[in-house]
Amino acid sequence: MMDAEGLHSNTRQADDGSDFVLSMLSRARTLIERIADRRRATKIARNRVETRRQLAKLPARVRKDVLQAEYKAISAPE
Repeated sequence: MMDAEGLHSNTRQADDGSDFVLSMLSRARTLIERIADRRRATKIARNRVETRRQLAKLPARVRKDVLQAEYKAISAPE
C-alpha cells in the first residue's frame, strides 16, 4: 500500500502534465484502496464479535485458559 504523500504526488504529477486519464486513474486507485481498507476493518471487527460469541459458549475455566494463552502470545517479545 502506498502512503498518502505518494498518492498525492502521483495526482500532482498527473495534474501538472494535464493528463486527465492518469489523474482519474490515480484518484480511482485511492478510492479503491480506501474501500478495501474499510472492508478489511469491517471484516476484522465482525470476526472479533463472532469469536467472542463462540468463546461465550465455552465453560468459564476453558474460556479463561484460552484468553490467557492469547494474551501471552500477543504480549510475548519477539
